[in-house]
Amino acid sequence: AVSMYSRTLVFLLQIRRAQSALDDVSVRFKNYRLGNSRLAHEFALIKRQLSHFVTSIHDYAKTRVLHHVWADFSGFLSSQLDKTNNDNDSGSPFSEGFTLDELRERHNAYLAQIQYQILLYKNASNAMHRVKTVLNLCIQLQHIFASRVEPAIRNHNSTPTAMG
Repeated sequence: AVSMYSRTLVFLLQIRRAQSALDDVSVRFKNYRLGNSRLAHEFALIKRQLSHFVTSIHDYAKTRVLHHVWADFSGFLSSQLDKTNNDNDSGSPFSEGFTLDELRERHNAYLAQIQYQILLYKNASNAMHRVKTVLNLCIQLQHIFASRVEPAIRNHNSTPTAMG
């Protein structure tokens, strides 16, 4: 179970890192007036497409998967506790016949469902590789902007223009 939580949290952190990289690029990009150059337009389009993808993946993982799967699991736990309150005088937090092994099994099923829906299972490794490639592109875009584009813009803006 710990490794399943670890893989899930690492994936969510990779998404957040890509979002942060794109946010950084947005802030840096807005600091420069690039006009309507073709390069500026293409750069903005690439950044916008990457942002859309990353935001969509993040929203899907957070709301569609984690929230809904947790709601199912917590609903199951609540139903077990309700049965206990109505039927059980033994002092156990769960209904009679419900064991710790069954709880573990349900918890593992909960984790497996999350892993399946966010493509962290073995058969989805090709799809996950592609998703991670796009997330890494966001980080590369940040690096390219910081190391190449930003210095080039600064140098271009600081060169004297000929007055004619």
